[in-house]
Amino acid sequence: MWVFALLFLNSCDEDDDIVIDYVPVEFTISVQNPAGSNLLDASVPGNVLDESISITYKGQDYDMAVWDGSRLLPPYWYGLVLQNNAGSVPRLHVGQFDGVSRHEVYVLKIGSREYDISFDAKFKSGGDVSRTFYLNGKKQKVDEVKPAYTIVIDK
Repeated sequence: MWVFALLFLNSCDEDDDIVIDYVPVEFTISVQNPAGSNLLDASVPGNVLDESISITYKGQDYDMAVWDGSRLLPPYWYGLVLQNNAGSVPRLHVGQFDGVSRHEVYVLKIGSREYDISFDAKFKSGGDVSRTFYLNGKKQKVDEVKPAYTIVIDK
């Protein structure tokens, strides 16, 4: 038995690749007026749902889709989605970005308004990663795993 254990432990090559699975990055964006009313809620007067809402990422425009609250959590790029689950606050979701991306930039467009949103990733020893998020060039204090922005529109 000990011989098998020694052979097993010695069979690991120091040059073997180490695979690290980084969590994909996606953003949640709330859009509200100065009074704090949710402008993505169809029942709120002056909401922005009748305006064109899209993002531009790597030169391609993605129109907003509507997520009806299903449990589908696609592990791929799905663009811009209005998450409108029953009983929850309507929010825009953007993603998913590759979890090992070092720098990503996109432009959120709501009507004629544009918002530059980006993040930078810094890789540390041991496979850890630290991300910094920006809105219109200003560093945001957001959760690194599930960053959430609030954009205030004065209509």
